Amino acid sequence: MRQTILFFSLVLFVPLADLAAKEIPLIAPGAKVRLYAPSLIEGHFVGKVVRLNADTMTVALGGRRTPLQVPMASVESLEIYQGTKRKTGKGMAIGTTIGASIGAFVGYGLSKAFDDAFDDGYEEGNSDRSAYLRNAAKGAFFIGLPGALIGAGIGASYRDEQWKKVQIDSIYMGIAPQRGGVQIAASFRF
Repeated sequence: MRQTILFFSLVLFVPLADLAAKEIPLIAPGAKVRLYAPSLIEGHFVGKVVRLNADTMTVALGGRRTPLQVPMASVESLEIYQGTKRKTGKGMAIGTTIGASIGAFVGYGLSKAFDDAFDDGYEEGNSDRSAYLRNAAKGAFFIGLPGALIGAGIGASYRDEQWKKVQIDSIYMGIAPQRGGVQIAASFRF
């Protein structure tokens, strides 16, 4: 009996969870968008949505006094601003790579230099290569770790804008709730 209930609950609720994950965001006035409409303006342009109609999007551009009326038929590409993302992980990876490479080189080099400096009369070729490699690994760790921290700090100071591409043929108009009333908004399917 328990297995039957579990089976039916999975069959019923998994598709609902999948639908909830495919939430369709609303683009309301004030949303930041990046458009490519070569018949209006050369290249991509970024602005804030002022008004939406079924066939026109009015966008306020930073350098213009009057908003630009963009017919949806002329839009070849539309992206929605999703915020910024720091580059901490990438900086950490680069810092670790550079620090570990320098550390391995220094550890191996110092091991070789000390071996040559304190040569105690053994014949050539009898040096312990595993000691060189151990010292190279120690150098890679002890210089790579600060390199990772420095790289993470530098990477955290850089930010990338995140944009989500919208398929133009999947724009739907509707009414969205707003404090004190309702507003017309567009829904985009990604």
